[in-house]
Amino acid sequence: MMLQAVAEILRSRGVEGWLVGGSVRDLELGRESPDLDIVVAGDAAAVAKEVATVLGAPWFVLSERHPTYRVMGPEGHVDVAAVRGGGILDDLGERDFTVNAMALPIRDGFPDGAQAGAGAEPGLRAPVDGEALIDPFGGLGHLHEHRLVAVSDRVFSDDPLRLMRAARFCHVL
Repeated sequence: MMLQAVAEILRSRGVEGWLVGGSVRDLELGRESPDLDIVVAGDAAAVAKEVATVLGAPWFVLSERHPTYRVMGPEGHVDVAAVRGGGILDDLGERDFTVNAMALPIRDGFPDGAQAGAGAEPGLRAPVDGEALIDPFGGLGHLHEHRLVAVSDRVFSDDPLRLMRAARFCHVL
């Protein structure tokens, strides 16, 4: 399981990490997602390289602007990004929509209440702390209200392509 590999690598490195964005959103919606979005408080390239080694999969730079790396795993891909700003709250504040600005800490182990991650066998629990949702912008409420709300007034001026993502999210969510 890709998420378990990430959790073990973070634990061995002593690095904090969070499941973020669409991974958290889809988990809440009960949707199967073959892709994982991970933010780490450390060297994202080193984590991605180690995940690729463990999975026997290729990896590459996805974004140089925001150090982000993609590992093409056997069940999907893992995007590993360095946390932006001073921590996870700053990072979430740089995201596009509140439904994508939520995070779950990646923990060692499989707590009750967490859902199976990408590529998991039925009945397995993902190594995320489902009780510790970080949701500074009310994304969970917006998700259940079927509302798409920008995290800040500058999300579209920062990245105009987010307008296209808005149209896609309105359609699929």
